[in-house]
Amino acid sequence: MKKTAIALAIAGLAAATVAQAAPQANTFYAGAKAGWASVHHGLGQFTDGNDGKIRRSSEAYGVFGGYQITDNFAVEAGYEYFGRAKVKYSDGDQFRHTAHGTTLALKGSYPVLDNLDVYGRVGAALIRSDYKDKDVTGELTDKYHNLKVSPVLAAGVEYAILPELAARLEYQWTARVGNYGKAQVKNGPAPRERTTEFSPNMGTVALGLSYRFGQG
Repeated sequence: MKKTAIALAIAGLAAATVAQAAPQANTFYAGAKAGWASVHHGLGQFTDGNDGKIRRSSEAYGVFGGYQITDNFAVEAGYEYFGRAKVKYSDGDQFRHTAHGTTLALKGSYPVLDNLDVYGRVGAALIRSDYKDKDVTGELTDKYHNLKVSPVLAAGVEYAILPELAARLEYQWTARVGNYGKAQVKNGPAPRERTTEFSPNMGTVALGLSYRFGQG
């Protein structure tokens, strides 16, 4: 009888620990993330045959915050630097595309082990794309921008280091970022002709850390 009571007490403590480590409903969280981004599709058209050099990878980072609606669903918003791509032409001139903006998504998570969840995010991002042309000396020759909404998908794992502190590792895919052709027409240099169509996809691998309010 005594052994049974002790076993039940231990099991109860273990269950309580797991419950505290999992995201709790009606609470908020905030965090930051950083990683590596890669730009896909469309950069090849900017090169001079095979002479131009493309740099499609860069750092990416951001901050985020969310409200845990239930133990498994949250709404999450954030601000991100999505990354950049650069093309260096054979004559030394350069073209650069950078992207940053806000995100809003629904996050669904499912526990697979104690303190470990898998999750996915589905949402949209309002992204500002900046395009710059520089000459061989690095002097800015042209610049223009575009504001556009793009779909965002992400999947990852999240581990509760402490009940109120969690780490996440995720892959994020942002589709059709910016619109270079429209930017040329709207605020590019004269005669403002739409000469190139360029709306790349951006993939990011990032590691993040978040603080969960009201979890401890």
